[in-house]
Amino acid sequence: MELVDYIKPELAVVSVVLYFLGVGIKKSGLTDCKYIPLINGAVGILICMLYVFATSSVEGGKDVALAIFTGLTQGVMVAGLSTYVHQMIKQMRGTGETKNEGNSSGKTNNDGNGEKSAVDGQADVSDEIQKPQEK
Repeated sequence: MELVDYIKPELAVVSVVLYFLGVGIKKSGLTDCKYIPLINGAVGILICMLYVFATSSVEGGKDVALAIFTGLTQGVMVAGLSTYVHQMIKQMRGTGETKNEGNSSGKTNNDGNGEKSAVDGQADVSDEIQKPQEK
């Protein structure tokens, strides 16, 4: 089973809307890119909640709880799908960013052997592992 098997077909279009919302936010520079998935998640949940409550007959507490659960899960899934599509497009173009691999500051340094090591004064974990000496 794939992610799209769990998303209601009528809500799949929300993931497309969220994808373009994320692209728009990134191009506008209104916020840091690391917050785009959070924004997409919140907007996705809001749109899905509105859809579920608008199309369901909510009569009792059990129906309200089910509608809230459905809206939340559908919103998270469509936001996840839009992020997944964005990452796939980046990978296909070959523009996958490798920020924050080495340390929290995202700064890395090539040590000449093709290996990246931290440059902010912290030792890389691989520096602590001793290579066996040749006999």
